[in-house]
Amino acid sequence: MSRRGPQVDHDIYVRPKPETVADVWDFSSPDAAMERWHWVQWHHLVKIACEGRRLRRVAVGAPARHSQARSTTPAEDASVVESFHRLGTVAAVVNGTGLKHGVVTRILREAGIEPPAVDRTAIARKAAETRRQRRAA
Repeated sequence: MSRRGPQVDHDIYVRPKPETVADVWDFSSPDAAMERWHWVQWHHLVKIACEGRRLRRVAVGAPARHSQARSTTPAEDASVVESFHRLGTVAAVVNGTGLKHGVVTRILREAGIEPPAVDRTAIARKAAETRRQRRAA
């Protein structure tokens, strides 16, 4: 005797097509999309709708961007890369340029530079030293 229960669920609850989710989401409402694909969690449905919009843009020849309009110019991007080579850390570049940490890391990744991982031991040492100084004061 075979178990057909899970197979039936896989046949009924399939991942919806991204273009269809984007159409329902944009032309009806997010609630309609959530009601239609009730087995898909909200955050997954949002991601599928975003993917559908991207595929729609590609189909008409528009660029397949994944984010809002850029907040930096190419000249600012070049200065961030130059600052990173000169200073060596993302934190120093953030302090020097006034840009947010996420913007700086995005610029570096787009330039082919993998930002270094945070040195947790150095941070822990600095925090311990700060605690000691506060206790002494």
